[in-house]
Amino acid sequence: MLVVPTRTEVRAHPLESARLLLTPIEPADAAELWVAVESSRNHLEPWLPWVPFNSDAEASQRYAEASALDWDHGRACRFAIRDKKTRALYGVVGLEVFAHLHQNSELGYWLKSDVTGRCIMTEACRQLLTWAF
Repeated sequence: MLVVPTRTEVRAHPLESARLLLTPIEPADAAELWVAVESSRNHLEPWLPWVPFNSDAEASQRYAEASALDWDHGRACRFAIRDKKTRALYGVVGLEVFAHLHQNSELGYWLKSDVTGRCIMTEACRQLLTWAF
């Protein structure tokens, strides 16, 4: 079985790198998630089939609530990628679709268009994969 620490544990000890802070997605993140997706919609839509369905702030609220429940039930761990100094939201990275019997999952991620090209996602994935394995 995969061992999934609680969101409370990870909030108390978030994943950190030189520039980034990775924290579990919480319902309180919904408004920031909506702004991030809306500001990068044209950039994200060709690659992520869920973007057209994230059509209002309530959709981001449902996503944030589902992310918390998925973590609590051991189905997925999704992290907000934030600037370590300003706490600005850059995107999301997570381990999705847990297969506990086979001890594996899928990696999912997206980043706001205005922060691409700075190796932010590489740094975030490195922290996540170091934490998970």
